[in-house]
Amino acid sequence: MLEVSVKTTFSQNASNNYKIACALTEDNVTGTSSGYNQSNAYAGGGNGVMGGYESLPNPVPAAQMIYDHVARAISPSFEGSSASLPGTINAGESHISNFSFTLPADWDENNMHIIGLLIDPSGRIDNAASTSISEAVANGFEVGPNLSITEFFDNNIDDELRVYPNPVSDILNVSIISPDAVENTISIYNHAGQLIRTFDVNVTSGAWNFNIDVSKYAKGLYSIEYRNKKATTIKKFVVQ
Repeated sequence: MLEVSVKTTFSQNASNNYKIACALTEDNVTGTSSGYNQSNAYAGGGNGVMGGYESLPNPVPAAQMIYDHVARAISPSFEGSSASLPGTINAGESHISNFSFTLPADWDENNMHIIGLLIDPSGRIDNAASTSISEAVANGFEVGPNLSITEFFDNNIDDELRVYPNPVSDILNVSIISPDAVENTISIYNHAGQLIRTFDVNVTSGAWNFNIDVSKYAKGLYSIEYRNKKATTIKKFVVQ
């Protein structure tokens, strides 16, 4: 399972006529069946030179083909979804959309990329960004000016933010190692990316812990975001 959180920050006022989608692509894809053969209109050289394809047959046998940027999945659809966005979006606001993918055994996650898509009201892609899975786990990524995307995964060992127990039914324990003495903010979002609660926490630098009562939260998937002046970290938890 691959869990992706896409955080979108708008630089201008907008509405939920905008939609968010997330796609997965894979490089270095090969196959042996005829479906992997490549149609070749340049065979024989009659249509000019095309990077050596003029010397290859039509179709090019699968054994001679390696495919990059192969679309493997898109969620929730080609049209995207506005479920994680409010009806009116103010400039500077951030909203989180969560996506879940099941990766079959024959997909190589080391060759895969995550692509966040911001789709405008006409259905065109207004902004997008791509990162490998390993880069997303380590660093996240950002594009501008309209879209900021960061991915974090539940199986990423990160000493900066820990939440437990997970799943939780009453009290969620939060453990944070803070590099800053000021501007520490905790935010909780539901599965649709809607902000549930925000805490402005004034603490000294170092490790600290506190508890959040989630007993009245609806059952489901949530995200907790820790932000300071230097970085933002997100973890997921389930209320059961």
